[in-house]
Formats: sequence, structure tokens, C-alpha cells
Amino acid sequence: MWWTTAAWAGEGMWLPEQVPGLASELAALGFGLDPAALADPNAPPLSAIAGLGFCSASFVSPDGLLLSNLHCIEGFVALASTGERNHLEEGFTAASRADELPAGPAARIYVLESVDDVTSAVRAAVHAPGVTDADRIAVLDRVRTEIVAKCERARGRRCRVAAFDGGSSYRLL
Repeated sequence: MWWTTAAWAGEGMWLPEQVPGLASELAALGFGLDPAALADPNAPPLSAIAGLGFCSASFVSPDGLLLSNLHCIEGFVALASTGERNHLEEGFTAASRADELPAGPAARIYVLESVDDVTSAVRAAVHAPGVTDADRIAVLDRVRTEIVAKCERARGRRCRVAAFDGGSSYRLL
């Protein structure tokens, strides 16, 4: 004999803008922070989050010191090593800012400045009159590229349009 039952799963992926709407559920679970504090990427604690392009990191000082996992930065550490000094084996501590070592010419730190809903612009292009099913992927690629190009006009800014929930919404990051 087999029995089945329904179970509620409270986990999931929530965008920062959605967290304040979960206030009562979070309070019932004993969450002590104000959920609104998790909605603004430019305010703590979210402003401490950084990306290395392939791993996450966190700002741990007002001067930009980052903390990440070794596997995320070992390429940078190896690049800063020399024949005389293997920083991966020996470690390294900079006594002053002048003693700090560069991470290399390809190193980038990405900091989220905003999350903007661009769903309506994407849908308008993809569902425009005359766009066939066969054309939709090309139109989707084109409109995402246009949105990113406009965003990246600002010097030093990198942007991307991310699809959420299987393409039911799009956000400019």
C-alpha cells in the first residue's frame, strides 16, 4: 500500500524586490532582520556582495577588501607568485597598501548597482506584430543586446539581461 501527502516547500529563489513581501513568513520563521533591508542592492547587507565573474565574494572593509573562497582566487594568487615566492604555499600579507599585489590584468570585481524589470520591453519586441515563432529567438537576442548596449554606455559598467522563471520575466542587472 502506498500513501502520498502534500508538503509545502518554503525554499526558492527570491529576487531582492520580492523579499519585503515575505515579511510575515520570515517573521514566523524567526528571521530577525527587516526584510526591506534585503531589497536594496546599494545598501547593507546586499551592498557587501560582489562577483568575480565566476564566484561570489564579500566586501569586508570600507576600503574594498574582499573575502572569497580559495578556489575562487587561487588563479590570481598563483599569478602574483614568483619563482622565489609561492604565495599559494607560503601565503601573503601586505603590510601596507603599497605592498598589495595586483590580481592580474583580467581580474574584475562586479558590484550590483540595480535590478530593473525590463519584462515589458522584452515582451513587446518578442510579441510584436509580424514576429513569427521562428523569429522569436533572434528577436529576443536582439532586444536583450540593445538593452545591454544602452546600459553599458556608462564607463566601466557591465550589464546583462537575465531571464527568470523560464523567461516569464526579465531583469536588467
